[in-house]
Amino acid sequence: MEYSEKNHTFIICAYQENPYLENCILSILNQEVLGKVMISTSTPNQYILRLAEKHNVPIVVNPEDISAVNNWNFAYMQANTELVTICHQDDYYKSDYLKMTLQAVNKSKNMILLYTDYFEDRNGTIVDGNLLLKIKSILNFPLRFKYLQKIKWIRRGILSIGNPICCPSVMFHKKALLAPPFDTTLESSIDWKSWVNLSRLNGEFIYCPKKLMVHRIWKGSLTSQTIDNQVRDKEDYQILCSLWPEPLAKIIFNFYKKSQNSNKQSG
Repeated sequence: MEYSEKNHTFIICAYQENPYLENCILSILNQEVLGKVMISTSTPNQYILRLAEKHNVPIVVNPEDISAVNNWNFAYMQANTELVTICHQDDYYKSDYLKMTLQAVNKSKNMILLYTDYFEDRNGTIVDGNLLLKIKSILNFPLRFKYLQKIKWIRRGILSIGNPICCPSVMFHKKALLAPPFDTTLESSIDWKSWVNLSRLNGEFIYCPKKLMVHRIWKGSLTSQTIDNQVRDKEDYQILCSLWPEPLAKIIFNFYKKSQNSNKQSG
């Protein structure tokens, strides 16, 4: 099957009154090719409703404001297209994100998910070469090769060292998944645990090395909050212990933890 923009939905997860929501919406509406766009929220309010009306984007409301993972899975289930990108309201996309990712999808035979490289936005400054991003690019390097994308132990090996996949860059193939993709057993390291779970499926993890979206690092993001309250440390260590004997997991964790320093903001 040849996929086009008609087979794809961007679903923006909006929560409370985020100052960057409109920027996210505009980056999606300005795509060179564009299929469906929706906003999903568990906190409907005048701010979100006003932006949705202003940009003519339909809203779906999750009646259960339980957790971030519940909101992501709810949003995923609202799409009636085979391809879905779950967008975080802090982040934004380059105008060729969908065009380029669709080209990669159409070269695959059995895609589970696709993800791209990315920039960071730190206080309005675009960053593309810090230590963390370089390490992630190195980890992702094997999946530049098409014949390695379907090998489970390659994917698992990459994920056993750290999480090099930027969650809002991911495009899911609903036909390849039997259930919503996000693991509900954790609070912070949801995405990493989810990729580990999905790596066990038959099919391809497609990595697009082009930087096609921008991940914003700021004090109000979920990532920064969970690093600050040490929830992520506990859960990251738990994931590593599920992949390695505990002594090795502890060594890897000590190195991995240092990379989190780049997500901490000074006010």
